[in-house]
Amino acid sequence: MPQGLGYVASWVTEDFRRCFQIMECEDRALLTQWTARWEDLIEFEVFPVVTSAEAAATVAPRVSRGLDQWTKPGGRQPAW
Repeated sequence: MPQGLGYVASWVTEDFRRCFQIMECEDRALLTQWTARWEDLIEFEVFPVVTSAEAAATVAPRVSRGLDQWTKPGGRQPAW
């Protein structure tokens, strides 16, 4: 594994046909380099992800703006 690419965790399906690995790196090229070494044996699908905390921080301002319509005078009231 290239220096700077880290293994975090993995899960395997019950039928052992697929493995999902969480890898961590600052430079996507490191992941590409690593997968290239194995592509004659394994087919890779790579999906960039963020932590739940990072996702929450990203959407929080949007959610706050959306909630403003429920709390401003004259705004619609929630149905719940």
